[in-house]
Amino acid sequence: MKKHNTKRFLGGMVISLFWLMAGCSDGILPLGGIFGEENPIPPPTIKDFKADPLTVAYGGSTTLSWEVSDADKVEIASTSATNKFSYSTDKDFKSKTIVEGLKETTTFILTATKEAPKCEEE
Repeated sequence: MKKHNTKRFLGGMVISLFWLMAGCSDGILPLGGIFGEENPIPPPTIKDFKADPLTVAYGGSTTLSWEVSDADKVEIASTSATNKFSYSTDKDFKSKTIVEGLKETTTFILTATKEAPKCEEE
């Protein structure tokens, strides 16, 4: 049975934590939530994402609608090789779009992202 070098692992963790803490001269990182404190930056929330109708005939269309909060960007993509679809926006977080020409069962995935604040020094 292979033994793990616990000292080496813990040393790496300490160095990593020190690097994170030393990332900004004020000692405050905009990460939040690392040690159980409340995250000061709320993550994006997908309040609603649906297709209407859910079932369509061959070659038919559906309307995708969504509502997202606390995001910088929303992307929607299909998982189908036949029904390739992608959509991206950085401003319409409550909107809809029509997807036409559906030829097979297709899953659409909505991804809401938010860029973390940056700390820079010269």
